[in-house]
Amino acid sequence: MVPANVVQLRREEAFYLESEKLADVLGSPGRLVRDVLGLLKVVSAINSIRGLIGLERPLFELILDVIPADRGAIVVLEDTGELIPGVLAWDKCQGSAPFRICKQMSDRALADGLAIFSNEIRSGDGTLARAAMAAPLIAFDRALGFIYLETSTRDVCFDTGHLHMLMIIAAIAATVLDNTRHLQALDRENQRLRDEAILQHAMVGDSPLMREVYQFISKVACGDSTILLLGESGTGKELVARAIHQNSPRSRQPFVAINCAAIIETLLESELFGYERGAFTGAVAQTRGKLEVAEGGTVFLDEIGELAPALQAKLLRVLQEHEFTRVGGTRPIKLDIRLVTATNRDLEQAAGQGLFRRDLYYRLNVVSKCLPPLREHKEDIPLLTRHFIRKYSAKVGRKVLDVSTAPSSIC
Repeated sequence: MVPANVVQLRREEAFYLESEKLADVLGSPGRLVRDVLGLLKVVSAINSIRGLIGLERPLFELILDVIPADRGAIVVLEDTGELIPGVLAWDKCQGSAPFRICKQMSDRALADGLAIFSNEIRSGDGTLARAAMAAPLIAFDRALGFIYLETSTRDVCFDTGHLHMLMIIAAIAATVLDNTRHLQALDRENQRLRDEAILQHAMVGDSPLMREVYQFISKVACGDSTILLLGESGTGKELVARAIHQNSPRSRQPFVAINCAAIIETLLESELFGYERGAFTGAVAQTRGKLEVAEGGTVFLDEIGELAPALQAKLLRVLQEHEFTRVGGTRPIKLDIRLVTATNRDLEQAAGQGLFRRDLYYRLNVVSKCLPPLREHKEDIPLLTRHFIRKYSAKVGRKVLDVSTAPSSIC
């Protein structure tokens, strides 16, 4: 039932009391001392909020010692970085047990940013059921959730002093929750930067787009999924493929790179799968293909969009069955490789036009990443410039410090 005789309190009223109202709120000296000591203990507990799940019982016992409630709940609506679960509840008699919250009170506390209480919450038959109070958890004018307390003890009533106390506790808890959420976000960012710092790669760049590429590499390197790298020529697809291999559990095994557009179709099949002796004129000995050479490691197929239809079918079998057959052979050979492919073509469009096998496209496009061209991260040009100066000045034996940004006056 909707609470009757609701008493409400705004945040500014809780923190900036008028002198004539101070005595009414604080009550007797004995209660004042008890409330201040209780509040200090609650604040101390809340300041350990990183371990709030372990503090659940002592925190609620402290709150319920200051405010005469039978049970309470802290409900967090916003993401707090898994600091606490969505709802923490405590009952003096039943311990950590759920109970029904007066939704009208919690909704009003959240919607209006008010701390409210009522001693006349009625049950369905109209009889007094319990007294309840709620205060929003507000940080920087944003509601994170609320604290809710209630009692079914008939001779216990809440008053404005209890409401002030709850509002102060909620304000402190909200600030600590919000600060800790930001600290955890910083921790995650620091961890990301540490992961990138130990990432092995030969790429140059520190722009946001390049950091996205490094983050992608660190995420996929430990897995075994097939990867499709997209992007224009010159965006560093092979460098990314090598970095994925170097940072993977397969790093001690071979990395084999093959450009599907650089080898004619008749030779590419034997280059990939190898051949048996006598398979064709000039096949004087059994020869292992690139896939077999890469056993246990990583195969990088560049320009995969140029692969001939017949070879697309054979590659699909490799991905489905993890085996292949040499040219001129009849015995299937088991294969354990990770496949990374790259293309500057729109394979989805090519599949729609019948130029590329759709089933193979889906097998290749398990995890994909489009690499940015340099014109989209121009802030990396100075880093690249210094990198190539160091590389080629050492190669030719010349000492070059930098490149002038001023236009040349030489005619």
